[in-house]
Amino acid sequence: MYIEGGFRIYGPVDIKPLQQQVLTMSQEIWDEDKWRQKALGAQRESESIMLCWSGLCCKTWYQNKPEKNLRDFYSINQWNHKNYNLIKETLDPLLEQIHTYRPGGILRAILIRLDPSKQVYPHIDEDITFNFASRVHVPILSDGKTKFNSGGESFYPEEGVMFEIDNVRTHSVKNKGSSRRIHLVMDIYGDWPISDGIPPECPKCGGALEIQNSKSGIVLGCNTNSIPINK
Repeated sequence: MYIEGGFRIYGPVDIKPLQQQVLTMSQEIWDEDKWRQKALGAQRESESIMLCWSGLCCKTWYQNKPEKNLRDFYSINQWNHKNYNLIKETLDPLLEQIHTYRPGGILRAILIRLDPSKQVYPHIDEDITFNFASRVHVPILSDGKTKFNSGGESFYPEEGVMFEIDNVRTHSVKNKGSSRRIHLVMDIYGDWPISDGIPPECPKCGGALEIQNSKSGIVLGCNTNSIPINK
């Protein structure tokens, strides 16, 4: 989602219980899913553990649902990844704290690790959901020396301080420290649970959103004026 200035700082959360548990997760768990590194070139130097991945991201699924039923799209999102169950006891209390700052449904949740001197290369997140979802980070492990760039601005996140990044403009990350950096990264939209199936509103005019065809493929657009919500 667009943010003037590139970043929005929310505040501190208690990450210690989750931090302790994440640090016990084996390299095998970090290695088992390399989809992001292979499919998203900018992420090739990072490692990740999937926790939740919404069906709303699946373009094939849109194309097979001509009735454009947004309620169905939202309802298929579930915390069913086995890795979520490994850290559920420490993650759930943290999610409650996160929702005091940024309430809403979670489209995706993932742990991302970046070793010293590694980087996430400059890129723009182009999935249609980023037109209305907030890309929220919680630094679980950090020495404060990881540099984020977005919208022409730079930012060094602090461990345990939740923030949001503008990911619909060019952004990048570089770990300039001497230790690994681990973030909990989530995409949060609206101020209601996804299971309620309430369509998000257009941030430009307040109109309801629908799935539309465009030259670039399937997009979410405003049905008030039939103009896709662009970056």
